[in-house]
Amino acid sequence: MLHGLSARELLHTLPVLFAVCGNAQTYAARQACRAVLDHSETIASESARQILVLAECMRELAWRILLDWPEVLAEKAEKAAMATLLRSDDQLKRILFKDGDAFSLSSTAIASGDVIELLDDLRYTLDKAVFAGSLATVLQIADFEDWKDWWRYCQAPAARLMREIVDFGWADLGRNSVELLPPLPAAKLATEIGEAPSEFCRAPRWQARCWETTVLNRQSASPAIAGLSQHYGNGLLVRIAARLRELAELPIRMSALTQQLDDTSIVPPPFPVADGLALSQVVAARGLLLHRLDLRQGRVYDYRIVAPTEWNFHPDGVVAQGLYRLHGDSETLKRQASLWIAAIDPCVEYRLEWDYDTDAC
Repeated sequence: MLHGLSARELLHTLPVLFAVCGNAQTYAARQACRAVLDHSETIASESARQILVLAECMRELAWRILLDWPEVLAEKAEKAAMATLLRSDDQLKRILFKDGDAFSLSSTAIASGDVIELLDDLRYTLDKAVFAGSLATVLQIADFEDWKDWWRYCQAPAARLMREIVDFGWADLGRNSVELLPPLPAAKLATEIGEAPSEFCRAPRWQARCWETTVLNRQSASPAIAGLSQHYGNGLLVRIAARLRELAELPIRMSALTQQLDDTSIVPPPFPVADGLALSQVVAARGLLLHRLDLRQGRVYDYRIVAPTEWNFHPDGVVAQGLYRLHGDSETLKRQASLWIAAIDPCVEYRLEWDYDTDAC
């Protein structure tokens, strides 16, 4: 579908193909194009695009919390808050870029003070709907005891879900030995993808192993998450806490980027892997997103995408290993499996099939 397209046509086509994490997908493609075309950029424009990617992360992370987690608690979904977050994508693009054109190679950010007001509004919506006014408290959580205090006394649905998980004895549910994906060397990775593109993109391995790339990769070094991990490893409660912590931090990270929206200094393009060959790595909501572009005579010769879901939902990956470790009767297992899958969060619809003879997924 992408073969034969020019870089301009590629960046026009990708947003149409990806309804989920479209900003991250298009930004990854643009970074790959910048590398092979030696396209420089201003700090202001790059910061504006990074705000769009982070805002998308916020929406995607909030989706499960606002729409799915209340269902687990037999409560109403926070549809109005989610609608506000969804509307913000178009609003931010129009504030930050002329005609909302954020990802074409010719797009340039426009200075606007309205972005700060909009980000403040989004933070307020997030604080009220997800944290019940305790976002600042979550940012101050430093250890296991702080988490216990928060989920005991906060009335946010997320806190009630954490309480329920602890009460059921499910805090370490799904705990397994799949490790977090380490930093990947672009040149070697691009070569490995090129040697077996279909196989790698469908079921990626690195150094002959399966790896995890989720929000936990970004939060595992935080004392707030490391403290929980000492008790529950990479189990269910730790994953929920990592999602909440990430969500609480995103408004701060976006606000920091607004300080660079007037900076017209030049950012050099990313380094290509070889002449016409680039590999971009972008942190999306669900994990590391890889785009490999092979451009020849100005046209796409080969284009490969490795989404985080391919790592995490590998047949031997973190989701599968966690499912193997669930326990209980059929109804309990169904609920545990749904919680485990939602905590890692696929980027596509899924169906959970059940083998009633063996009580296995």
